[in-house]
Amino acid sequence: MVAVILAAGSVLASSCSAEEPSGRASGGDRTSSSPSAQATTTSGPSRGKGFVVAAVGDIASPSENGRQVATARAVDDIDPDLVLGLGDFQYQRGNLRALNNSYDRSWGRFISRTYPINGTSHDLYGTGGYVDYWNGGSAGGHGTTPIRQEQQWSYSFDIGDWHFIALNTSCWQRDDCDPDRWTQWLRDDLGRSHARCTIAYMHEPYWTSPTDEHDRDTSTRPWIDLLFEHGVDVLLQAHNHNYERFAPQTPGDERDDDAGVQAFVVGTGGIGLYEFKGTAANSEARQDESYGVLRLDLSPTSYRWRFVVSDGKEFSDEGERPCH
Repeated sequence: MVAVILAAGSVLASSCSAEEPSGRASGGDRTSSSPSAQATTTSGPSRGKGFVVAAVGDIASPSENGRQVATARAVDDIDPDLVLGLGDFQYQRGNLRALNNSYDRSWGRFISRTYPINGTSHDLYGTGGYVDYWNGGSAGGHGTTPIRQEQQWSYSFDIGDWHFIALNTSCWQRDDCDPDRWTQWLRDDLGRSHARCTIAYMHEPYWTSPTDEHDRDTSTRPWIDLLFEHGVDVLLQAHNHNYERFAPQTPGDERDDDAGVQAFVVGTGGIGLYEFKGTAANSEARQDESYGVLRLDLSPTSYRWRFVVSDGKEFSDEGERPCH
């Protein structure tokens, strides 16, 4: 069973500044109510039919002619039914003006099929102009995302036979976002889902090999425990600017081909790449010299992956697994 995690649910209110939020907001818990665990059913392929997903994070440079142009062309060639955005869409600050000056000119044409989850400071922690962009702020007139985005939230949705969960990892860094509430939301969401196959996705990686810039972030362990407990198949991550695929494993890093979560890091959307400085347990394939996107072909009972290079050194990684 493949599980994709998307942040889903109802609004989690925030009082953060829209343009320049701090790395750690001051004040206590300002959430007004518990988020809903009801997944949204969106239009798309019907049950019993397969469909195609493209996934990547860490995308646009401040220049409108950056390498994000090539990765957008790779998405055009794939022509996916939906795009999973893994965070850090615009560097250095993803306010509305910056997104329209760069990201919108190359990737904006995919908005109507993009299901984003925010990164951290580059995405204003999922506040302000970042949210405005997805909800109709595209200067190119590209419309809105299929699910209206809310401040600092996680959400889920169903397409075909698959359940998707988008998780906001920056919640663990913010005084005005309560990770305990979102942990309960995730528990409820997974408990209500009857899908055989599930994908979860988030920005900061629980599983990754280290670079000089980033190592793994274990603050999200309560979420990883729930994903494993409920048989989620796939976890998509970004933040480290490279590509890596792991064998299915337990939250404690023990390989488990029968019930483990298979994790990917896909931080190759266009911004500069990070060199590996070590090797994490259960890492099976990786590269830090090519940009590109991950293609997932999802059937009602299995998934197939293939990394599609947009530019850089030639690299190939593909395979197939059944859902749990």
